[in-house]
Amino acid sequence: MPRRIMFLICLLGFTLAAGPAASRVFWRRAAAGEAVFDNTPGWRTVYRGAVRINGRPGAVQVAVCEEPAAAVGERLRAAWGGAGSDLEFSADSGIRYGVARAAGRVRRFLLLELADAGTTVVFALDQAGEDYRASLAPPAGAALSALPVYPGSAPRLLVENEETRAGLLIGMAPSGAEAVAGFYRQALAEHGFRPLLPETSADAAGGSFLIYGKGGALCCVLARDGGAPAQCTVTLLYKRLRME
Repeated sequence: MPRRIMFLICLLGFTLAAGPAASRVFWRRAAAGEAVFDNTPGWRTVYRGAVRINGRPGAVQVAVCEEPAAAVGERLRAAWGGAGSDLEFSADSGIRYGVARAAGRVRRFLLLELADAGTTVVFALDQAGEDYRASLAPPAGAALSALPVYPGSAPRLLVENEETRAGLLIGMAPSGAEAVAGFYRQALAEHGFRPLLPETSADAAGGSFLIYGKGGALCCVLARDGGAPAQCTVTLLYKRLRME
């Protein structure tokens, strides 16, 4: 099975255990921009739910879009870039991000492109203005349960859903993607995790992808080279599976 498909399965695992109640907490008030997720061919929402973003309350929507990140960014800018909003997208080590402000709320969009798939995963984070401002500070002592942190890495975004027992951590590591992947291969094995995919080397896009499991836990690691030399973006996804 292609690695990109397994990554999307991991994202689905992050989401679907919450049940139908979670789908009602995201956009509390209708707005024109939201229709882009439902009305764009090839776009589908795989999760809506209440979360904590760098320790502050908020909500998240995750969408899988069958388009490159640049095209997705243009569609989001057209949907949210009107009066009262300053939505612009920037690229940072393989991740595009933008901010839209309107009616006292702030929505952040993080676009993670899967280079070998022509597919982009969109994380849309919604917060009240005061919570957004407080969550701009890097998460203090950011870590996901039972997962090690790459030495010297700088966390930027920590999204946690206590109901689904899942978390997403994005940060910068002072090494290349293959070095980071090697660290996690060893560290996860030492913590009792086992690979769920055949071991792979860095791909043509300068990225490494790992999926490991341990009992009722699932861990996904995506390391992507970019930015300064010997630096990469690390995305960690951790999910405690419900054991009924």
